[in-house]
Amino acid sequence: MRSEDSLQFDLNMIRTATNNFSDANKLGEGGFGAVYKGELLDGQEIAVKRLSKNSGQ
Repeated sequence: MRSEDSLQFDLNMIRTATNNFSDANKLGEGGFGAVYKGELLDGQEIAVKRLSKNSGQ
């Protein structure tokens, strides 16, 4: 993938990829929210940051 390429996913696709943000897929948590691993339907692995309500982002 080129650095200028932009990826966009809808929430349903992200929920499916992360098994609805399953704790089993949780990689860690920081000040802005948790990070989850996921797998798209084509097998591509992704990391998704789920921002906390208090993140300010």
